[in-house]
Amino acid sequence: MQHKLPPPPPPSFVKTEVLSDSEAKNESQHIKSEDEIKMEVPPGPDGLEGEMWEPAAKKRRSSEDDDAPKKHALRAHLALQLTHHTAKPLKKPLYPIRPMPPVAPVTNQTNAPWFDRTAMLRVFAKLTPHELCVCALVCKSWSEFTTDPKLWRNMSFVQIRVSAAQLSGIARRQPTNLGLEWCHLARRQLTWLLARLPALRSLSLAGSPAEAALALRSSTCPPLTTLDLSFARCLDDAKLRGILAPPENSRPGGGAGTGAEPSRLAALNVLRLPGTDITDVAMRYVVQALPKLSELDASSCARLTDAGAAQLAHHGLQKLSLAGCRMLTEGALDHLARCPNLIRLDLRHVPLVSTQAMIKFAASSKHNLSVRDVRLAELRKT
Repeated sequence: MQHKLPPPPPPSFVKTEVLSDSEAKNESQHIKSEDEIKMEVPPGPDGLEGEMWEPAAKKRRSSEDDDAPKKHALRAHLALQLTHHTAKPLKKPLYPIRPMPPVAPVTNQTNAPWFDRTAMLRVFAKLTPHELCVCALVCKSWSEFTTDPKLWRNMSFVQIRVSAAQLSGIARRQPTNLGLEWCHLARRQLTWLLARLPALRSLSLAGSPAEAALALRSSTCPPLTTLDLSFARCLDDAKLRGILAPPENSRPGGGAGTGAEPSRLAALNVLRLPGTDITDVAMRYVVQALPKLSELDASSCARLTDAGAAQLAHHGLQKLSLAGCRMLTEGALDHLARCPNLIRLDLRHVPLVSTQAMIKFAASSKHNLSVRDVRLAELRKT
């Protein structure tokens, strides 16, 4: 049996370059020198020779350089989502406003009277806050004199729109008596300010909206002794009840909302409510929430009647003003005669109360009152 052998593999063709006899002779005779080889290799980017230069394609970037463009693109996308796809405005970080630190007394290096601290403080005490700010720009000594806390015990702003910088200035100076009469003040601004004035004792919000006065219903409200709400806009019985109510929020361990914590205004001695829309019901709120009240001004309240005066009976009021309350009658004097500490009663411009009734009321009082200016009963001057 004959075995067939596999066919032989096909021949491989190798491409060779055939040189002529003259070219081969020249190639064999010419041998390139080292300088010629260096001249054929292009120089590197820094002028280095070819053997020392590595092409840019061979250089590899680090992993951090590869991730940097991705991170920048991701951050830009997130910032775009925050600014364009949300309804909440971005808030700036809040920083605490600290009181001004005590300033060391400046030594009088000269004998000039305008560098004497004691003399200049007496002069500065007669100036307004705006004038004090101008004097602080004169020289370094005067600037330090004007930071004395005694000069800023009384601060008043009338008919201006209080800015954020002014609120910060008030918080730094820590006044004890502050007037914000007829100012366009918001509730959140007053809440922010009261939380930073622990030494405040007298506050005037005359002409301000009643909504702003609701900021007094807070656990951070200082213990005021005098509150002026004269001609407060839209101040009625409901708003006054909210102002005098216990605080809505409480410090840790407090009893807000359960009736355990009294009103933050329970220490009030003076309350002024002239020209407001309160009624007889408001007098009941005043008696219940303010046991230490000694002076009440409810003049020009057109809706007050004898029932409101009856609510004030047996209260420890010392001074009461109901001038201009035209719905009061002589029956109100019978209720007010039961106030044990009443030493001043103002019923001027009340047409339904006669002078004879006022004289009778003063004569029956145990405080030896006398009638002045027709319907004004007060202590007899000795």
